[in-house]
Amino acid sequence: MAQNSAETCATYNFAEAGARNLFLHEHNPSYMDDYERGLYNMIAGSRANTSTTSDPQLTYFQPHTPGAQREYGNTGTCCGGTGMESHTKYQETVYLRSADGSTLWVNLYVPSTLTWAERGIVLTQETMTPRGDGSVKLTVSGGSGSGNFDIKLRIPAWLRPVAF
Repeated sequence: MAQNSAETCATYNFAEAGARNLFLHEHNPSYMDDYERGLYNMIAGSRANTSTTSDPQLTYFQPHTPGAQREYGNTGTCCGGTGMESHTKYQETVYLRSADGSTLWVNLYVPSTLTWAERGIVLTQETMTPRGDGSVKLTVSGGSGSGNFDIKLRIPAWLRPVAF
């Protein structure tokens, strides 16, 4: 197996062009399961757990070879640029709404706040997922908008019973 075998860019493109766009056309939650796996297993894993503001410590290739270590420091390259862009995309898919505004999907469970100006609401999500116990608290406030809409919560694959 090659030392540099898994490209972060491939996961980013799959999540963005594949899973996210497919979900917008066919509201199948399995697409968001795939998106979530790519986000947590590859995209989040491409950044070192550091608080530095001068060196984001990104890696483009993630090795699959047993015992291999990630190498960081390609921020001046095209690959490093893609790596930085990946981390700005988290907010895009946490919530999606239907084109007619009748449905709001909660797709990812991350601490976040959605301000839906057309509906006059603010939805706040509190969670420690994926590091905590998996609990999520959603608070909807405001409500100065008009009309009803549905809120659909994705049940992640890791919470569903496994069939044998």
